[in-house]
Amino acid sequence: VDGQTETKGQIKLRFRTASGKDVVCIRSFQLTQKASKMEYKAIESVLQTINTHTGEKVCLSYRCADMDREVPALMGVSKAILENVIFVHQDEANWPLSEASVLKKKFDDIFSATRYTKALDVIKKLHKDQTQEIKMQKLKLENVQTLKDAAYKLQETIDGDQQKTKQLQDLIAILTPKIQAAQAKINSLEGVLEEIRQLQKEINFKDGVRTSVLKAKTEQYNALEEENEDSDEDLAEWQEKFHERIAQSNKEICDLQRSLDAANTQYDTLSELIAQASTQVGKFEGEENAHLQDKKQCDALIQQLFDRYKLGNLVLPLDEQATERSIARITNRLEDLKQDHAKLTKFHEKELATFSKKLDDVNQKYSDASGRKDGKIGQKRSIEKRIDELRTTFRDTSTLEGELRRSAERAASMDTEVKRMQRKMDDMNFDELISEERKNKLGIEQKIRSLRLEKANLDRDADDRRSLKLKADDLASQQRNLKKLMEDNKDKFRLTLKTQPKDPKTVKSDVELTFGNISKAYDELLDRSRDADMRVAQARAMLDDAKSTLAKQQEEKEAKRKLLISRLYSLFQQDLNPSSYPSKLRELSDARDSSKRSHDMADGMRRMFDPFERIARATHACPCCERPFATPEEEDEFVDKQRVKRSSTAQRLHELASLTSIADNKFQQLDKLRPLFEEYQKLESQGISATEKSISDMTMELERSTETQNDVSCLLAQSKAELGLVTELRITAQSIEEAYTSVQNLEREVRTLQNQLNPESSLRSPDDVGEELEKHEKQLEELNRKLDRLKEEHDYMKDDLANCKQRKHAEEMKKADLEKKLERNKALKEEEASLVKQMNQIDTEIQFEMEQLEPLAEEKERHLKEFDQLKRKFRQEQDVSTQGVNDFDKEVHSLTNIWGKIKEYACSSYVERHKTHNVQTAKRRLSELQAQKDEEESKKSFCLAEVQRVNNVLAQQKVIERNIADNIKYRKLCAEEQKCIQEIKALEERMLAIGNTLDFEGELKKALKEKQHLMGEESRHKGTIAVHESNIARNKADLKQPQYKNIDKRYRAQLIQLKTMEMANKDLDKYYNALDRALMRFHTMKMEEINKIIKELWQQTYRGQDIDFIEIRADAEGTGTRSYSYRVVMRAGGAELEMRGRCSAGQKVLAALIIRLALAETFCLNCGILTLDEPTTNLDAQNAESFAAALLRIMEERRGQENFQLIVITHDERFAQLIGQRQLTEKYYRVSKDERQHSLIEVQEIFG
Repeated sequence: VDGQTETKGQIKLRFRTASGKDVVCIRSFQLTQKASKMEYKAIESVLQTINTHTGEKVCLSYRCADMDREVPALMGVSKAILENVIFVHQDEANWPLSEASVLKKKFDDIFSATRYTKALDVIKKLHKDQTQEIKMQKLKLENVQTLKDAAYKLQETIDGDQQKTKQLQDLIAILTPKIQAAQAKINSLEGVLEEIRQLQKEINFKDGVRTSVLKAKTEQYNALEEENEDSDEDLAEWQEKFHERIAQSNKEICDLQRSLDAANTQYDTLSELIAQASTQVGKFEGEENAHLQDKKQCDALIQQLFDRYKLGNLVLPLDEQATERSIARITNRLEDLKQDHAKLTKFHEKELATFSKKLDDVNQKYSDASGRKDGKIGQKRSIEKRIDELRTTFRDTSTLEGELRRSAERAASMDTEVKRMQRKMDDMNFDELISEERKNKLGIEQKIRSLRLEKANLDRDADDRRSLKLKADDLASQQRNLKKLMEDNKDKFRLTLKTQPKDPKTVKSDVELTFGNISKAYDELLDRSRDADMRVAQARAMLDDAKSTLAKQQEEKEAKRKLLISRLYSLFQQDLNPSSYPSKLRELSDARDSSKRSHDMADGMRRMFDPFERIARATHACPCCERPFATPEEEDEFVDKQRVKRSSTAQRLHELASLTSIADNKFQQLDKLRPLFEEYQKLESQGISATEKSISDMTMELERSTETQNDVSCLLAQSKAELGLVTELRITAQSIEEAYTSVQNLEREVRTLQNQLNPESSLRSPDDVGEELEKHEKQLEELNRKLDRLKEEHDYMKDDLANCKQRKHAEEMKKADLEKKLERNKALKEEEASLVKQMNQIDTEIQFEMEQLEPLAEEKERHLKEFDQLKRKFRQEQDVSTQGVNDFDKEVHSLTNIWGKIKEYACSSYVERHKTHNVQTAKRRLSELQAQKDEEESKKSFCLAEVQRVNNVLAQQKVIERNIADNIKYRKLCAEEQKCIQEIKALEERMLAIGNTLDFEGELKKALKEKQHLMGEESRHKGTIAVHESNIARNKADLKQPQYKNIDKRYRAQLIQLKTMEMANKDLDKYYNALDRALMRFHTMKMEEINKIIKELWQQTYRGQDIDFIEIRADAEGTGTRSYSYRVVMRAGGAELEMRGRCSAGQKVLAALIIRLALAETFCLNCGILTLDEPTTNLDAQNAESFAAALLRIMEERRGQENFQLIVITHDERFAQLIGQRQLTEKYYRVSKDERQHSLIEVQEIFG
């Protein structure tokens, strides 16, 4: 600019604020020329004012945005008024006739509707949030109330349980001494019974001892050969003498035994010497025989080898040199055979290697062919896999074609539906319907305005009527509330009171009476519930005790069972069931009796045969048939037979005695288990079954008690629900009584006000006007709803049409997708056909390879068989050759060994030992030793005979001695038996002195029963106390939970918070309604004022006859909303048309100017500035003159306004002269350009 790279400019605006202070606004700018462009920059913004106290200038710097906010505030108008009314550029001067959205935004900004609407929305949202919060607080209050009631109920339960616990503890304190006394009596009776049992055990023990002694006595008596009647001293003396005789006989037997041992030793020594001499003679003869045998065997083996291997002829027997030559020839032949064997082995290995190479070649060919076949099979499998994938991927072509056909039909159907809906929308003609309804709405709004004016006039003189109206409204509201309370709770009244109360006055008394009855019933049910709980607890405690007893009995039974099993196992060495005890006891008893019978029979036989020997020796005749013996040898033979029988009978008797003793011992051991078995059987048959029956009875009793408890609990829950319902009804009844009292008071006040009013004061009351106004407002609301429904229906039809179009588009897309799928399906089928063709080709190749493999496999198999046959053949030849060599080698080795022995024998000194003298000497020594041996054998026979004789004497003496000892033992057993009988009698007398066992057992059962009864009572009380203590602990724990802590304070705080929030929410509702009404009233008033000014200015300015006047219509965009849609309409002869799009350019400019002037008249009271930029554009001369006249009238009317200032920018000098009158202004500014195109501002005087 002006040849400078940087140019700075400044704009100053001087104005007076709404408070009358002079302010200068300065904006500075900078323009910089860059290399390729020009850069604009705003430097700073300054506000200058004068300090009223000091008179100095004060400057404040602002950013541009801050300056844009400060200037409208200082001028006293909003930014929207400043931009859309006061300062409007020529290009934007016709904004009042722009499109609806722009016009709405402009007017919303002018009315600040957006800000107030946002404020209302914020208040509404806050009110809604507060309402939700109040609901939440109510729920919290109800929750806290519930917790409070629960806490009180828990405390009451705790107090009741504590009181009942104390009562039960007093009862237990009374029962404790009784139980102790019963226990003392039981202990005394058990002590007596225990003493009786001990005596009975001792008697049983003594009886067992007596039985054993009696049995031993009987056995001993049976064992006696003869019962001796001598005295005990004589028997003892005889026993001592027999001991001495037996000792002398034993000594003699020992001497004879020593002599016999010495003879045996000498005999054994001579036998060994004879054996050594015999061995030496045999050895000499054997060595000679062996040497001759080796010589024969060597010659035979040489001859055999010569014959087998064809080595030549031999003349036997061979001498030493011939033998050595023959062996050398045989050894050379062996070496030749070994060399032939090695050559054969090499030949076989070479042949096998050649054939193995051929076999490897055949295997390689077979492997190559098999690899090619496997490769083809792998290709076939991959192709089959791909075919399976294709078949799983593509769908049936007929199905896709069917879906495509159906999709095309649906698309055609939807296209028809779209056209039908479009025709329907065109037939409905929503625009005409909406326009007609808007006209009806306008007429109703005019009636509403007139009624409001009439009502305002009536309200000035209707204070009393208003008061009466308010009271009547309150009365009607209270009556409705009372009726609503009665109606809302009629079901509860009918359910609780069993009738429907008609008079609200008696509701509270009826509810209180019902509450008392239900509360009493609830308390009774509560006591019954506690008793039922107590009985259930007692039953459970008794059941637990019975189960514990049963468990102990079962444990005791199991212990006894295990003990019986272990004892039976130790006796019989096998696992037996305790139930087999009686049978085993019978078996042992039978076995014992059988052994005893066998023993007695054997003993009888022994006693019968013992005298036979004495009788035979004394009578020399047979004791059985009394036949005399023919010879002494026959007698000796008979005696020997009897001795043998007696010996065998004694051994048999000893064995039977041992068996009888063992059987009796086992029987005694098993019989000792009888008490244990009886206790086990008693536990199994009586104790456990009785306890199980008791448990069954207790379980049934517990089930009955539990069932009773459940019934009582159900009744208690039902009663509690009824009590809760009646409790709620008490609150409701209180509310009904309060509402009834309020209705009575209001009725009295209404009657008083009606008596004070004069009924003839006016025919049309404000209420009548209000009713009519309300009627028209309802009609207006109905019209608004109808308009909304039309718009909504229109929008719905538009949405339906759009949705239908969208579905049509989706169906067309689906159709296209199906076409693509069909094409892809065809491509996949073609690929599948190609793959099938490839697979068939591969099958042919695989078949060819398999045909090639068959001869190769046969050839391979043939070569393998030939190779195996060759190996077997070579192995057999090798084995034959190896066997021949080995056999020959073994024979040569054997021949060498034999020849070595022969040479060794020939070279040794054995020949010297085989002289005749040595052999004869050895034979003579052998004869002498044999004679000595025969002599010693005769000595040994004599000693044996003497030992036999002394043993016989000793045996006779031992029999006599044993008989004496048996008699002594028998007499001792008799004495012991008598002693046991005396002790048993003494014990039985003691038992009789103590008393009858049955009496003590009866008393003990009574005492136990009494104790059990007392302990049952105590356990029942303790169980009940435990239940109460458990309930107390649980309830106290519940009371200590966080939800019950400070419950009263929390309830009070929650109630205060709820009431505070309800009051605040009511205030918000009032503020919202007041602001809403104020906004509606402000908007209505301002629009009426603006339209009035527009009408006056239009009628004064416009010179045409086609338009009577224009106005701005503000239509609500919905019922109950504060959002308006604006439009400029023109009226002519009662008809109304929207001006946008239907007026000329001049009408448009004039309408925009008039609307701006009207807005300035309405909103620019604090800022009287108005700027008109080229106002005569598109105006004809007549309208321009009229507009100038209108401006003159405005200036004339505003002359007295200090802050009024009209700025007109125009090129129309005629218009300037019309408005430029001296009485209004003295000068104006002319702006022109010089020859350098610089702007020039000149002040011009106004003439005329």
